[in-house]
Order: sequence, then C-alpha cells, then structure tokens
Amino acid sequence: MDGQIPRRLKFALRIPGLPQGKWLDVGAGVGHYLQFMPTGSLGLDIKEDNSKNILYWNFSEGFPKKVLDAIDVVWCSNLIEHVLDPHKFLIDLRGVFSAHEQSMLLLACPNSTLFKKGPWRGTLASDHVNFFNLTTLKLTVEFAGYKIVFAGSPSFPHLPLWISRILGPFGPTLLIAA
Repeated sequence: MDGQIPRRLKFALRIPGLPQGKWLDVGAGVGHYLQFMPTGSLGLDIKEDNSKNILYWNFSEGFPKKVLDAIDVVWCSNLIEHVLDPHKFLIDLRGVFSAHEQSMLLLACPNSTLFKKGPWRGTLASDHVNFFNLTTLKLTVEFAGYKIVFAGSPSFPHLPLWISRILGPFGPTLLIAA
C-alpha cells in the first residue's frame, strides 16, 4: 500500500452494516482507492492494469464475467457524474453483487448545488454530464431499486455520522451508501 488511506474511503468504512468481503472499484483509474480495499478486490476502468487487479471495462459493454455475482461492496467515487445514463448504470450494477440483500453500494460525487466557484469549481467540469445535489442523488439511487442506509457528506470526517447526514447538503462531496 502506498501512503495513507484516502479520507473519503476512510469515512465510508465507518458506515454501519458495511459487508466484509470483496470490493469492486468502478472507475478505478490508477488504483488510488483499490490499494486500500480488502485482498481479492478488483477495479474496473478503461485502462487495464493486471498488476493492480484492474480489469478493462467501458460503459458500452456489460460487466466482465469475473465480477458478476461476486462482489460484496461496490465503490464508485467521482464516476456517476460522467455516466450518460446513471439510472441504467445503477440498475446494471446490481448484477455484480454476490448476496444482494447484504451487499452495499458506496457512491460518491461532487455536490453541484451550492459550490460553483473557488475550490468547488470542478463540479462543473466539462466532462461532467450529470449534476447532483443530495436530493437528486438519493432519488436516482432509490429509483434504481436500492435502499439507502446513509446519505450525507464525507467532507466532515471527524464528526459523527449523524452530523455528516445533516451537513450533507452543504459539503462539496456527497456520499450514498445503499
């Protein structure tokens, strides 16, 4: 492992009911988060890297057979805002879970409601095709058939989870656990 566990992932690990087992990092990039996930976890990205357990995948193809019905926790950080059809993506993603009732989706994205200038100007980046606030992200996840167990912001990592829920609409990053 290289460095300290990223703050967003460290926050997500505090969510009650988080299953033990294999994780899938969808949109893994260079494996920044994947290296801190349990042994046997996999990443998906448009650039395959076998040395980091990152498989090739893009939105126009189904999920690789290796991940179907094999995953306990799905991690999607800074991905959903790039997805052309987030509803279909979330429905299709259900096929990777090993035990659907005990599995969990962790979904993080920029909050595009309040912060459009200064350090939060990236929420309106040119390659973002969807823009979420906490309410619209929750609805998108629920309409895809998930039951939300946490909705808030990981931007307040040292505060209790209940405060992160309350402050969720005001944080630069949103996090849903479902």
